Amino acid sequence: MLNNYRQTRTISLAQMEVKRTNEEFKYLIFQLETQGKLNRAVEFIPNDDQINERIATGKTLTRPELSVLVSYTKAMLKARLLESDLCGDDYLFNEMLTAFPELMRTQYKEALKTHRLRREITATQIANYTCNIAGITLVSRLQHFMNVSPVDIMRTFIIVRDVYNFDSIWSELESLDFTISTQLQHELMITLRTTIRRLTRWLLQIKSIQNKTIKESVDYFQEGVQYLTNNIETLIPQSLRQSLEIRTAKLVKQYVPQHLAIKLSFFSQTPGLLFIVEIMHETQQPLEDVAKAYFRVKEILSLQWILYHISLVETGGNWGARSRENIRDDLTASLKAFVLMLLKGRETEQPIQECIKKWCEKYAQEIDDWNAMLGELRLESKIDLAMISVLSRHLSELCEKSKQVV
Repeated sequence: MLNNYRQTRTISLAQMEVKRTNEEFKYLIFQLETQGKLNRAVEFIPNDDQINERIATGKTLTRPELSVLVSYTKAMLKARLLESDLCGDDYLFNEMLTAFPELMRTQYKEALKTHRLRREITATQIANYTCNIAGITLVSRLQHFMNVSPVDIMRTFIIVRDVYNFDSIWSELESLDFTISTQLQHELMITLRTTIRRLTRWLLQIKSIQNKTIKESVDYFQEGVQYLTNNIETLIPQSLRQSLEIRTAKLVKQYVPQHLAIKLSFFSQTPGLLFIVEIMHETQQPLEDVAKAYFRVKEILSLQWILYHISLVETGGNWGARSRENIRDDLTASLKAFVLMLLKGRETEQPIQECIKKWCEKYAQEIDDWNAMLGELRLESKIDLAMISVLSRHLSELCEKSKQVV
């Protein structure tokens, strides 16, 4: 029943998403078609020109058309899972259990471990969950942008879900049916989707866990991420905290419970937590100090402002969207490199705030150069992809130059 409920919801969310990400849906259709899974004519799926015409007139793919795409995508993902050995991972046994009533899960748990269709049921549940929560374009988008397999994407998505305890916050949001407006509820869900997709993309790029099992990867990040999540209000800069508190207050006025409004508002800052934990493992510095350094450097470089404006940039299609994601990755890589330089130059028992101050003094010229270019960008009436690309390149060059400063 939960799968049915969530599938209905994901079709509604897809109708909202296709208006601004129609290229993703067109690519999904193209992928299904070229793989011989989908016949547009048989299923009455419009061609690209027809989709563009609809978008131009304020229309989208219809619910029946999106239902077809949901079904074909789930079938394709299940097939890919069954071709792999992922469904045999003991960590995923709980995925199979979600297909059974609670009484069976508790009384016959051991017997279910030897179920003859264990792999098939597990594959079905993972495919359903991925599409229902992350959306039907998650896998095709990351395949297209990153050249990774569908199985690796779903495996990484599961790691992200469990590291961030994402199912809990999603379920809380689902429980607000008929309590808050459906429009607001769906907007919040799409925002969460965007963050979880970005987390999945970033985790796919972290080399330190590529040879780890799902359980090992979850254990590697979970404790640190949960600590940071629970204390994020005290770790981020005051200016950012104030803007998020304003966002929280707006949600509370729209009948979102206070504790959930806080989670939803501050969840936008959680992607960086992966890198903070990774830096902690790499430098062996205290987690809280790494977090303070990360958020302070991010504030000094005004990266929160830049990343916000990147999300507003019109990409004009898949190539533009891919370029935007690459720029975001480059900015994040530069931020991580600056934090590593700061922490590796830290003296024994030196307070982190003093370390940050000395880092700013050491790289004052580089920071001034960066702020000068950023100041020019702030004067522009409209920011486009080319401007952001130049800015990102400049930060990468400053990062390399900083490594040479003695």
